[in-house]
Amino acid sequence: MTFFFGIDGTGEANEYDYSRTFENSFVRQLSRLPNWAYKGYYRGPTGSGSETGLLAEKAANFCKIAFEQSSGPARIFLSGYSRGGAAAIEAANILQTHGVNVHSLLLFDAVQRTGTVSAQKIPSNVKIANHAMRSPESGSRIAFGNCGKLLEDYSKTLLFSENSFRCTHGGMGGVPWTTTQGVSVPEVIGVATQGLSYKTGKWATSQARSEENRKIVETGSLRVSTNVTLADELRESARVGQWMISRLSHSIQMAPEFERKGLPAYERLGNLA
Repeated sequence: MTFFFGIDGTGEANEYDYSRTFENSFVRQLSRLPNWAYKGYYRGPTGSGSETGLLAEKAANFCKIAFEQSSGPARIFLSGYSRGGAAAIEAANILQTHGVNVHSLLLFDAVQRTGTVSAQKIPSNVKIANHAMRSPESGSRIAFGNCGKLLEDYSKTLLFSENSFRCTHGGMGGVPWTTTQGVSVPEVIGVATQGLSYKTGKWATSQARSEENRKIVETGSLRVSTNVTLADELRESARVGQWMISRLSHSIQMAPEFERKGLPAYERLGNLA
C-alpha cells in the first residue's frame, strides 16, 4: 500500500487567500494523484515559521498510524515545499525514532528558516530522496539557503537525486510569479493524473505577456530584483514539475525491485531507542 503526505510552503495566514495562492502548487497536485491508498495534505506555515515543527509531528503521526494499520508492505511518500520541505524532513526524522522507513522523499526547494525543526540532513530511514532546488544564478531568495542537501548515512539512503532550476523560490513550488512586481499567483500548471506528466501553463494576464522579458522583483520585507524573467519563470517552473513527476514515477517503479532484493525499503527498522 502507498501512503502520501505533503506539506506546502509558507504563505498567507488567511485560509481563503492561502488556498487560492496554493491551489495548484506542486505538493497539492501530487496529493491529488490516484496512486495513493491513503493521503494527507497540510497547508504550510505562516510567515514566522513557528508552526513548522507541529506540522512535522502531524505528518509523522498520520504516516505512523497508516503504517501500523496496513496489512502488507507500506510505502510512505513524503513531500514538502519551502519550510514545508523542512517539515517533511523532520517528519522523516520522527518516523525514524519509531522504526518506520520512508520509501521516497520529494522536496521542492526545502528551506529551514525556523528553530522548530532540524532538517539540514536527510535521515537514513529515507530510501529514495529527490530535491529540486532553485539555482543560485536565479538570484531568488538568496538569504533562504537550502536544507536537505546532505544525507545522514550515504550507505543507507539508496538513491539521492537533486537538480537545480533557474526560477524563483515561488516557481520552485508551483506558484510562479505572473507579474514582475507584486503578489505571486499560481499559473495553470496542472497534473495529468493518469499519465504522470505535467502540462505547461499559459500566461495568466495580458500584462504578464507584455512583461515576459522583464526581470522579477520579489517583494517581502525587502524588494529584491532577481535574474529571472517572467518567461524564464514559467518555463523553468514547468520543468520543476516535470522533473519531480519523473522522479516519483521512478520511485514507484523501483518498489518491486526493492521487494525482490529484500531491501528494507518499507519494513520496520527495529527498536532504535
